[in-house]
Amino acid sequence: MTLSTTTVCSFLALGLGLGLPLAREAAVSTDVATENAKIAIVDTSVIRKASKWAKGVMQQLDQQAQADRRAFEALVAERDGLKRKLEFLEPDSRDAQFLKIEYNVLTQRLQSQNELFSILRERAIAEALVEIREWTQKAVAEIAQKRGIDLCLQQNEVPEQGTLQEKITLLRGQIVLYAKPTLDISEDVVKLLDSGFAKAKGNAIGNGKANAADAASKKPGGDGNKD
Repeated sequence: MTLSTTTVCSFLALGLGLGLPLAREAAVSTDVATENAKIAIVDTSVIRKASKWAKGVMQQLDQQAQADRRAFEALVAERDGLKRKLEFLEPDSRDAQFLKIEYNVLTQRLQSQNELFSILRERAIAEALVEIREWTQKAVAEIAQKRGIDLCLQQNEVPEQGTLQEKITLLRGQIVLYAKPTLDISEDVVKLLDSGFAKAKGNAIGNGKANAADAASKKPGGDGNKD
């Protein structure tokens, strides 16, 4: 896709309410670095649905949610057991009074734990989406550098079936309204992510930080030279 400086500046000028003469003047005074810019697009919804790596990140959340649910259900069963015991005791008896206290404490604990699980899950989902987003950007940058792509835009597929909130969320990230299918590199990004890209890059970053810390400690005055 070739995007000329004149076209870009004309659109920008018209969008600001300027006339064509001013648009042409702006184009003349602008650097022509974008004359033959190579552009691509990435559909982030495709990444989340098609990438095994991305689905694995989200699957970890599901596993944690199942573990939390089992823990919660165990507490519910314990509380129900106390309730059944209370049915066989005299309401004013000593044992019944202690069981009532234990029952009330357990009920309060269930409420607090349910609220905590909800908060932790929301945070975990947000962190997972950020992780997927960050590594998607790194993968896009890797592909762009190898192919000489100058600009990559985000496009989100908005499904016909879905809640209004889901559609609004996707539309907020919608930058591209139309692009030729040949410009879409989403599948290439999926392949790169599923090839172990995040793990390999993550290890490389970790090793780089370790080497930098080691080098810093060996400098005069560093921790490695302390008596």
